[in-house]
Amino acid sequence: MNRQEVIALLDSLGSKPLKSLGQNFLIDDQVVKRICDYKKINYKNDFIEIGPGLGSLTHYLKNEKKVQPKLIELDRSFANYWTEQNGYEVHNIDALKFDWASVKNPTTVISNLPYQISSRLLVEFFVIENAVEEMVFMFQKEVGFRLNATPEDKKNYGLISVLAQLKWNIETVCDVSNASFFPRPEIESRVLYFSVKKNPVDKPKEFVNHLKKLFSARRKKIKSSIKGEFKGDLSVLEKRPDALTPEEHLDLFKSIL
Repeated sequence: MNRQEVIALLDSLGSKPLKSLGQNFLIDDQVVKRICDYKKINYKNDFIEIGPGLGSLTHYLKNEKKVQPKLIELDRSFANYWTEQNGYEVHNIDALKFDWASVKNPTTVISNLPYQISSRLLVEFFVIENAVEEMVFMFQKEVGFRLNATPEDKKNYGLISVLAQLKWNIETVCDVSNASFFPRPEIESRVLYFSVKKNPVDKPKEFVNHLKKLFSARRKKIKSSIKGEFKGDLSVLEKRPDALTPEEHLDLFKSIL
């Protein structure tokens, strides 16, 4: 789907890109192909697409991969458009409000994510138990850096790095120029592939809240944020939160009584 086709379809729907929803439509067919042809995607899974918009990924999945994904689309005009297309199950809802716990079959989630929900959705997926086995997400490139960051990269390493790396194996699919979108955003993008690991923690909500507390005071020593008895290595408490690896953060959490 090129720029002219996108503009024509928007006109036919009486719609326009909404900045409030982070709508930037992918118009580069080669990028679509690179995403959907990524070698590790399991096309035997059920598929859910978040924010199909005008369908750059959706059409390729159906025509080339013989997959018709379930669609989550917040924009009512686009949701109505997809409802009118034959066979699509459409949920006109914010992806953050979708019942992800209802996903029971092995599932792949794919999306050119609206940038404002990308990190929040990863936190949701950390907390909620479901059968999502893999994800292919496009992020703002800076967010992509954060997801793979290590403690050596103080600028990018943080709470989302810890959660993502504990829950998922993460691989870079490709980088995407802003010229590949209409309208053209100011930022560059990165597509990442996620394959799920074994559930890393028994109390995920409590662990997320624990990390939020630590990283809200990331310049202070960990001991300033710890309440209750601690049964682990006391030297850890003298470090700052951004000095611990994801696995060390998990050990720290398990050592608090």
